[in-house]
Amino acid sequence: PLLSEIKNWISRTRTRSALLLRTIVVLCEESVIVDAKEIIHSLQTACLIAKDERDTNLERLILEIGEIVGRFLPPEAYLAVILPILECDLELNEFASLECVKKAAHVELLGRYMEGTLPKTLKPSVLKITEILANQNALVE
Repeated sequence: PLLSEIKNWISRTRTRSALLLRTIVVLCEESVIVDAKEIIHSLQTACLIAKDERDTNLERLILEIGEIVGRFLPPEAYLAVILPILECDLELNEFASLECVKKAAHVELLGRYMEGTLPKTLKPSVLKITEILANQNALVE
């Protein structure tokens, strides 16, 4: 239920859910890996909602949670979810700018996961990450 509430249509509910999620992630530490995929997907959706509604408080909380999650998850856990999204080619249509905004939000959240990760555990994945990010379709110019 908490991961659903972080995507609620009521801003106050989303913010309170994000505050509670932050506390839970800190208390659970490494055991968050059990629900890693669901947490990552919920954070991605909540980040997009926050950007869309210009809810800077929620966005700040989501990015902070991303950094905490990065501290407790192995890079493979969050990279398995985010990198395939960034690898997708953008179709040039009327929705291309929206897709660019979404990808930019995913890149920002990826950066926060990486900030929380110990450099020695992130090092083996850096080449793959930079190859994907260097792809002209993965970033917004």
